[in-house]
Amino acid sequence: MKWLSLECSTPQASLVLMEDETCRWTREWEAERARHEHMAEIIDRARRDAGWAWEELEWMVIGRGPGHYAGLRAGLLTVQALAAPGRIPVTALSGIDAAARSRMREKNVPSVLVLGDARRQSLWWGILHADTLDHQPTSWSVIKRESLTAILEGGHPVATPNPELIAACMDVRPGTSILEPALAPHALDNARLAWARRTLPVEPEPLTPLYLHAAV
Repeated sequence: MKWLSLECSTPQASLVLMEDETCRWTREWEAERARHEHMAEIIDRARRDAGWAWEELEWMVIGRGPGHYAGLRAGLLTVQALAAPGRIPVTALSGIDAAARSRMREKNVPSVLVLGDARRQSLWWGILHADTLDHQPTSWSVIKRESLTAILEGGHPVATPNPELIAACMDVRPGTSILEPALAPHALDNARLAWARRTLPVEPEPLTPLYLHAAV
């Protein structure tokens, strides 16, 4: 099976072309304010560089956040537009979920608390467990920063794309470990999680941005 995975929830976007579970081609690029206006052209150039015809693509995977709304919306709209003519299936998943699960494997930890900046003195969060690594998508919630202490009581190590901010918020509970480096969603992590889930009875995530920041 030839398929692609795209991640553009941050200004540092990424694309991988996969053949079954093997990565055949990868590219990363940076777009100001995560707009990614030329995404369709980048994908088409990648396809041509790999020597693949559109008719050979059987699946597309797209990260849906949390992240920058402009990039999330652009990515979701782009893959759906490219997939529509050939009716290629599209799967959306949380790029942060995929990145955090990859970090769990790297650090060999049984669970992790994922935290991110939701702006306006708020944080988004979710807890991942190793025994559900390839199962249901993570449930994300938003809390006020002053409520963080109660969540930290579980003793899970923390993974975050915003380590300096989270470290400052955690001054009330020293000793909680923050897994380094900062979480950075990547198309290859998304691809690995999507491939692991593809035959499991997992409820599909909607093809909409997972946007947990307060409107500003």
